[in-house]
Amino acid sequence: MIFTVLVHEDETGGYWGQCLEVPGAISQGETLDEMDANIREAIELIIEIMIEDRDDIASSKDENLLAAAEPGVRKWEIDIPLPQPSSV
Repeated sequence: MIFTVLVHEDETGGYWGQCLEVPGAISQGETLDEMDANIREAIELIIEIMIEDRDDIASSKDENLLAAAEPGVRKWEIDIPLPQPSSV
């Protein structure tokens, strides 16, 4: 599944990212590579919990966050395979 991440440069150094499709998936890193790895992990963990709780995984973007993004914010699209729910 393709996820949209808004990547912000922190004023004190480093970067932080926020996924539009997965509420609560926010992470940071000193480098873009570190932030990328951390936001992927955040997305995967939240989705894993949603699947365990049998919650629907919404695929709609929070367009309000995208519209409110300040100039200079990067928009990344990252592909993360969704885990398959266990048949318990």
